[in-house]
This record gives sequence, C-alpha cells and structure tokens, in this order.
Amino acid sequence: MIAFLDGRGRFVVSLLILVILLAVAAPPLGAEPPSPPPYYAITHVKVVTGAGATVEDATVLLANGLIEAVGKNVKVPGDARMIDGKGLMLFPGMIDALTTMAQKKEPESSGEGRGTQAPVIMGPGDRPQTTPWVNPADEMADDARIEKWRKAGFTAAVTAPEKGIFTGQAALINLVDQPGRDAVITTPVAQRLNLSGTESFRSFPGSLMGTLAYIKQVFLDVDHYTKVKAIYAKDPVGRVRPEFDRTLEPLETAIAQKTPFLVPANLGREIDRALSLKKTLGVPAVVYGGQGAYDRVDALRAASVPVLVNLNWPKEEKNRDPEADTPLRTLIHRRLAPTSPAALAAGKVRFAFYSGGLATTSEVFENVRAAIDNGLSNEAALAAFSSNAAAVLGVSNRLGTVEKGKVANLVLATDWPWAEGAEVRAVFVDGRLYLDRKSEGPTEPPASDVSGVWTLTMTSPRGTREMTADITMAKDGKVKGKITSENGESVMDEGRMSGSLLRFKTTREFGGKPVTA
Repeated sequence: MIAFLDGRGRFVVSLLILVILLAVAAPPLGAEPPSPPPYYAITHVKVVTGAGATVEDATVLLANGLIEAVGKNVKVPGDARMIDGKGLMLFPGMIDALTTMAQKKEPESSGEGRGTQAPVIMGPGDRPQTTPWVNPADEMADDARIEKWRKAGFTAAVTAPEKGIFTGQAALINLVDQPGRDAVITTPVAQRLNLSGTESFRSFPGSLMGTLAYIKQVFLDVDHYTKVKAIYAKDPVGRVRPEFDRTLEPLETAIAQKTPFLVPANLGREIDRALSLKKTLGVPAVVYGGQGAYDRVDALRAASVPVLVNLNWPKEEKNRDPEADTPLRTLIHRRLAPTSPAALAAGKVRFAFYSGGLATTSEVFENVRAAIDNGLSNEAALAAFSSNAAAVLGVSNRLGTVEKGKVANLVLATDWPWAEGAEVRAVFVDGRLYLDRKSEGPTEPPASDVSGVWTLTMTSPRGTREMTADITMAKDGKVKGKITSENGESVMDEGRMSGSLLRFKTTREFGGKPVTA
C-alpha cells in the first residue's frame, strides 16, 4: 500500500498497487519468436521516406531484414504476413545519436584505500584519462532503456564511453533485446573527446588550457608514431623496431580512416573553440552539445562541421536560492537554445538529435515539440533522427530512409512519433517485428488532477519508508514525474491517471541490474 499526501497536507489518497513487474528475468512482451515469417507486407500506408518524399497508399515489402520494395504497385508474395497500414504513417526508425546505452557498468568501489592520494600525473607522457581503445561493442549489457526507446520508435543508438579526455570509440547498435555482437551495425563511427576530465587541479592537465594542450600533444605523438613506423616498414634492416603503443594505435587508425572525432561544445564560445581545435588537429570533427548553435550557424557551415544537438534543453535549477540573481546571458541562452535546430536547418548545417541523459522518451519528445514550436518542421525533426543522423555517422547507404535495399528499421505510428497523443503501433528492427502492447487497464477519464508535490509512504514487510513525488498530469490523464527517496531519484514512466487509479512504472538499479516495478 502506498499513501499519497499532497504538499499542503490537504488530503490523502491511498492507492493499491495492483501489479509489480520485475524486469530482471522476464522476457520482453514485444519480441517476436526467433523465426519470423520470410516476408512482411505493410499495405495502404502513408510512407514518409525521410528522403524528402511521401508516398500515399503505399505497400512496403520487407524480406530478410531488408526493405524489398516501396510503392503503389508492389507484388506481395502469398506467404507474406500482412499488416494493414490504413490511416497510419510509416517512418524510418529513429536513431539516438549519442548515448551510453548497453554499456557494461564498472564495478563500484568497495571503499578500500579511502584517504589515500591519487598519483599525481606530471605531464602528457603519463597519458591521463586516455583510453581510445575502449569500445562498448566489445562487451555489451542489458539496458532497460532499450525497450523503452524502442517502444517509442527508436531502432538504433550510438553508444560511447563518456569518462576521460580521450574516452574511447563510439558504436552504432540496433536496439534489440539482450544486445550482443549481432546488435552492432558498425563500429567505430567516431572517437569521442571531452574537454573536462576527472583529475583535480593539482594533477595534469588540471584545467581547460591544460586539456587542450594535452590533446594537441597526443596528436603530435600520433604523427611521430606514424612516421617512425613508416620509416621502419620501408627499411627495417639495422633499425630498432618501434614499440607498439595501444593508446596511439587506435588514434592512428582513426586518422588514417578519416573517422570523425566528437568534440564537445554547447555555448557559442565553446563552438568557436571546437572549430579552432578541429582546424589545428586537421581531422574530421562533429560538435556535440550544440545548444548555442543559434549564434554560430555561419561558422559551422563555413567549416562544414555537423552538429549533434542535445535535446536536454537548459532549465532553471531545482532547489536554487530564490534570492540569487540569474545572469542575463543564462536567461537568454535558456530561451534561445530550442531555436538552434530551426536555425541549423535554415542555415543548411547538417544536425542530428541525441537524448542527452533524459530519462524517458516522453521528455525527449516534449523537447522535440519545443524545437518545433520554435520553427523546426516535422520533416526536419525526422531527418535529425534518421537521414541526417545516418549521414553524420557514415551509414546513409544502409540506414535513415525508407528505400529499397536499406535495413528494415521502421516505425508504424498514428502520427509523427513525438506528436501529442501519437501511438506507435509497430517497430521493426533489422526486419524483426516488435509490438507495443498496450495495458489492458482501465481507460476512463481521470477523476482528479494529481499534479503537485506529494509525500509517499510505502509500507512493506521491511517497514515504512517515505518518498517524495513531483507529478505533472496532462488533461488526457497522462502522468510524468520523479520520485525521490534516500536511495536517489527515479523517473515515473508510462504514467496514467484513469478514474481514481494512478498507474506508472519506475526503474531502479539493485545489485547492478535494472529492476522495473
């Protein structure tokens, strides 16, 4: 039993939790059997190709994980599984262009050795926070976000390490259950850089200036390493064999193969710095962050640098001092950040979207709608999740559009996936069908508005525990919010108020595994 008490103590509502689903061992409800039919045929559907064209009343034929045909007069094999798409729209599967999905988590520190000082790094020769050989594709783990994202219409994601300066390689993966090597579309699609590490100021590089100097030095080391290897390969007789360097080797390969480097830059001045660094290093670069691009469109276009735009728009900090003044430039940036996608589209700068740590797809889509309210078209928003993302990642020859021969990563929905009230009816990943099975619970209108800050008291065999819930309810009864307790914060997902019953899911980690209730 959980008791809800509103923030002003005016009334109490007691809700019986009807179902608790532990998502540790249970197989996902939406997965098809291991042996799908040889063909799928989606008929009478409006196809938004993502390549600028729309085909009304079309048939799309899928075979062996690929799109076999798209058009009005497609011959359907007799053994195809038919899906009636009348009144629905078919889109290319969406790509979340930068995440930490499916990465195996590092074991938490046992606490041993606390109080001991970390070794002081004296210079670039010590190679601090530099792991360019790390690739999440080498060892992937289950991730509760995969099913959530897929149910919303995402079929692929870029996953990249986020700690360090040279954090490691980025892999493009399909959002399938229990991801393994077969989920990897291609890797590496990029090398990721950070300009802020974890070392203290007393240890090199210890500052932004030091980090920039360190990155430049590593690239000089790669250049020297490459030249020494070339000289030795041409005439090894009488020469000392160059020592293998596992730090420089993957960077040498990335430079030789023109693999882009992801460079962080959010504000206008940071974009200037990123463009200058790209010019100095002489490598292909992609800016990630990009919320201040509204002020640097011309510079980005001139440099031919694409942008990964973080959809986690800046907002006022919670629990901030109400008496503290907010700088004017912060207020201006907060207001203008959602205008960046439209500005980039108008300036013909290629950009893609990424979720930026947002916990739910509801938040992702809410922020897409904010960009649309600020001038971005639905077509450009789709491109940022599909064709543009595929082009930035170098996979436009296989993903990003609904065209013959492309991988069958597709979304069947009632409207644009981010539109208010839109429902995703089916998702294909690598030609495999996943269904978004709706809850069979009540669908009556909400009896009351539960928006507000609530105190939750949970009683279980282990005793009583208090939590706080910050809830927002829409007119149609959809609910979103966050639950805070002594164990941290979790997000309310798939929430709905129907009659006097509030239903939602929330995911927490226990023993290193995500558990959904």
